[in-house]
Amino acid sequence: MTYLRQVDTEGMRASGERFRQSLHDRDDGAVASKIYCVSLPPGISSEGLHTHQVEQCFFVIEGTLSVEIAGREYEAPPGTLVVTPPGTQHRNWNAGSERTTFLGIMGLVQPPG
Repeated sequence: MTYLRQVDTEGMRASGERFRQSLHDRDDGAVASKIYCVSLPPGISSEGLHTHQVEQCFFVIEGTLSVEIAGREYEAPPGTLVVTPPGTQHRNWNAGSERTTFLGIMGLVQPPG
């Protein structure tokens, strides 16, 4: 078990595309949640409009994250926690002029049985 995990900030800054790094998931032994870091250059979307069976949260580290949740748009500056309940349509993108970086935290769907 790796107790301390580092974000690849060098790789993230060098990337001209969407950067996503898993920090904790089932492959690491997670049983209830997964955590990942995403960095979006200006004008890039993370994913299109979608839903999950579990709660999903984003904690904005730098830049401003634009989000649409349940048909309403918001701007999330650094230090903001965005909460998306299970089954709620949402999407996020970087509408700004600087890179936007956030942590994604979401529950894991428990396997049947």
